[in-house]
Amino acid sequence: MVIIRHMHGSASNCAGKARVARRGGFWLAFACLGLAAPGPGIDAADFSISAQRESNLHLRIEIPSFTTDYHLVRAADSLSDWGLTGLVLGAEGTQTWRDVDVLARKPMQFYRVFSRDVLQPLDSDGDGIDDVYELRRPHLLDPLDPADAAGDADADGLSNQQEYAYGTDPETGDTDADGLGDREEIVDHGTNPLLPDTDGDGMPDGWELGNELDPLVDDGSGDADGDGLTNRQELANGCDPQNGDTDGDGMADGWEVDHDLDPLENDVADDPDDDGLTNFQEYGFGTDPRRADTDADGLPDGWEQAHGFDPLSDGGAAYGLVARWTFDEGAGGTASNRVSTNWPGLLRGMTAGNWTTGRNGGALGFDGADDVVAVAQSNGAAVVTGAPFTVTATVWQDGSWTGNYPTVVSDGLYAGGYWPGFALRYQRGANALVLNVGGSNTPLAQLVQTNWVPPRADRWVDVAFAHDGTTARLFVDGRLVAAASGAFSAARQPELLIGGGHVNVHESGWRGKIDDVRIYRTALGTNELAAANDWLGDPDGDGLANGREWEHGTDPHAADTDGDGLADGAEVDVHGSDPLSVDGDADGMPDAWEVANGFDPAA
Repeated sequence: MVIIRHMHGSASNCAGKARVARRGGFWLAFACLGLAAPGPGIDAADFSISAQRESNLHLRIEIPSFTTDYHLVRAADSLSDWGLTGLVLGAEGTQTWRDVDVLARKPMQFYRVFSRDVLQPLDSDGDGIDDVYELRRPHLLDPLDPADAAGDADADGLSNQQEYAYGTDPETGDTDADGLGDREEIVDHGTNPLLPDTDGDGMPDGWELGNELDPLVDDGSGDADGDGLTNRQELANGCDPQNGDTDGDGMADGWEVDHDLDPLENDVADDPDDDGLTNFQEYGFGTDPRRADTDADGLPDGWEQAHGFDPLSDGGAAYGLVARWTFDEGAGGTASNRVSTNWPGLLRGMTAGNWTTGRNGGALGFDGADDVVAVAQSNGAAVVTGAPFTVTATVWQDGSWTGNYPTVVSDGLYAGGYWPGFALRYQRGANALVLNVGGSNTPLAQLVQTNWVPPRADRWVDVAFAHDGTTARLFVDGRLVAAASGAFSAARQPELLIGGGHVNVHESGWRGKIDDVRIYRTALGTNELAAANDWLGDPDGDGLANGREWEHGTDPHAADTDGDGLADGAEVDVHGSDPLSVDGDADGMPDAWEVANGFDPAA
């Protein structure tokens, strides 16, 4: 407690200051102004309260202060009947309080200054709001005016006293900024005005109510409109959780989001992958609007759809497809198996630069030295466990490479004249693609496609081999080129290798690119290979597979696209003429007539 006595007087030698001691949570001191007598406790401590007369007849009291306290100033004409005159919020240092015009109004005045812990405040004006709360909002509240409790500064329907009781901000109508007014939350909806998401489901209360969801129930994982987006995802993407097609473009919001389209914009006519199908058509067909060749068979979705092929081919799952490495990742050190989590391929000796463009999307480039994809076959989990089986690959061989045994795929080891397992490789000395396949106690079988370079170098070629238990077969571009009888026994190595071999290791590195390697546990023939891979089919029997029809712009269902009397395959592979023009060399003589009469239709 501080007691300061003020009297009118003219003595100029009054100090106007008293030393004080803090005892039991309050200040104790006397101070004089004018004619005053010293009081008790003057020498009690090192703190002092000063009382100063100001020229405008105000009385200024300066109070030593701490942030942990606030101060109550009481005044009286005598040492009894003390009235509460002012309150001061504590701060580190000295706080000032003034009694305005008191020196002109009263002949004698006594003051007492109490300090109180801010964590145990009083309600001095009895308005239901504690002193400290009001002191901290001096522009809005007065701890000595009970009438301000009924005010509603933010016009949200809650009085200042109610805002205090609920803990809401009396100056902000929506304390938690969730889109609902404080009174609306408390009275109308039962939500928490201090939590933007009362039920903790990741969606603001206001958004939930605005979209006919329940802000008191965790329904973030629900899908009210059945569009494939959870309610939380609808919020994140700005969609309407009660409308499966927010932008009304005919494509479900979930599908658009999954395929990186805009569910808030009508983009049905766009074709971001440039495959000849609009987004709306892709949606209808179930193809990927961001991937020109959804099934990775090398044929654009639009072309397949236009010519009656399946743009969603599963790669031959019905034939026992157990592994397929498409090399579409484009980054990282692993080539995933698209069929299952078994047998991922580890990229060894490769860097980011090995990822490249393939015929069917992505591919891997191999340097002919130490680049290889190693597929671990630990604990007896071999990819090929025995016959029947089929292995296919799409390869590009560098025609200038001088390596002796660049290998496409290998899981076998030559020993004592036998080659159990298999290896498909190019043998430079014979200029041939060679399949080495056999058993642990049966002679090695070699299936050969000769004259390999240059005709099949520096372009994409489909290679495949199969074994049904008694016969091995080698296929090139979907056509059977060699077969041999003999038993087969698997020779599981610790790793199946793609782009490298287990025999002639240092000369076995592939030089070029490899794309789309598949392994089946059935023996496929030409018909099955075409069924599993639309690129290889030839429905019009003109000698051009579907993939080459697409490359040359011919009709896969018309053997003679230009109607000149020459089959498309013959024009491309035999005569070198244009399958899209009756007179490809524009010499005035139809191609078929030139061929029939011994002339060159391409010159």
